[in-house]
Amino acid sequence: KVRYQGDYEGKILTLGDWLQEWIRRELKRPNLKPRTKLDYANYVKALEKAPVMSVLFARLNGEQCLEWWREVNERVAPITANGRLRVFRAVVALAMEETGRLDNPARKLKRKPVRRKVRRIPAAEDVRKLAQTIRDQKKRGSLECAAMVEFAAYCGARPAEVAAVRAEDIDGDWLVIRGGEDGTKNYQERLVPINKALREVIERE
Repeated sequence: KVRYQGDYEGKILTLGDWLQEWIRRELKRPNLKPRTKLDYANYVKALEKAPVMSVLFARLNGEQCLEWWREVNERVAPITANGRLRVFRAVVALAMEETGRLDNPARKLKRKPVRRKVRRIPAAEDVRKLAQTIRDQKKRGSLECAAMVEFAAYCGARPAEVAAVRAEDIDGDWLVIRGGEDGTKNYQERLVPINKALREVIERE
């Protein structure tokens, strides 16, 4: 018999029930970024439709989990599949913790290999030409857009991080990337050395 740690008996029985309990808890976490909330909502929406979610957690076995994972691997790109797997494992872990179940039915599920594309970094001359093309359009905001392109290229920040940079973030030979209100991707500030090209953009603008 399942040993429930909380007031769940008779209320949360299937894996799908635990999925809803997991997302309810996650959305209550402080400092959860809007983008993360959206990702979680999309993963939950996709997982809800899986037949395995109707299985009683007490009867869920490894083969049922493997069958779900095989089906996901056939239909979904690696990065998306691994995102769903991360949530699936988290739901199973929560259910195990709250029910006292000791065997993990998802233990044999392995991440799908991801082949990373090698992206060519544009040369400084290419960046300057692109920025000049934008400036030559002479439209409203052309100068600002060109400066943002150069700034992002020379400091390596994401667009949202560039948009959040303020004058006080420039400290001598260093640029502090804070990410604005939502913070950086990992909530960690970064120090970026201000090279010659980046210095020219800063002083020109």
